[in-house]
Amino acid sequence: MKDQSGGMEKKAFFRKLREGDFGLAETYWLYGVVGGLLIRILKVALAVLLVYMDLPASALYAVAVIAMAMIVFYMANVLLGVWRASFIYAGPKAWAVLARVAAVLGFISVAMFSVYPILSLGFEF
Repeated sequence: MKDQSGGMEKKAFFRKLREGDFGLAETYWLYGVVGGLLIRILKVALAVLLVYMDLPASALYAVAVIAMAMIVFYMANVLLGVWRASFIYAGPKAWAVLARVAAVLGFISVAMFSVYPILSLGFEF
């Protein structure tokens, strides 16, 4: 898309990711698999660090909710990018279909693993 000056519009990283501009393979493997793995490693490291900091339960809960929101934001952008990139993928149709299946399963997984821990803490809303 061109901007008003006639040059190509520069998109922000998450917008490019969400719109599938990186292509199916890069979005799925680099940002989904590798990025998701790094996020999970950081999540575990943060959890261990917070346990050793001896913070009150309310602070731990607040940090957990903020961390989970960041993870959901990232993964939603990746999964939307995989979904959208699958429709413009020029390779074998099977990969595009499998990518869509993986995106749907990914959305279900993110929903389950982001809501369940919060609800299982026993806090009343």
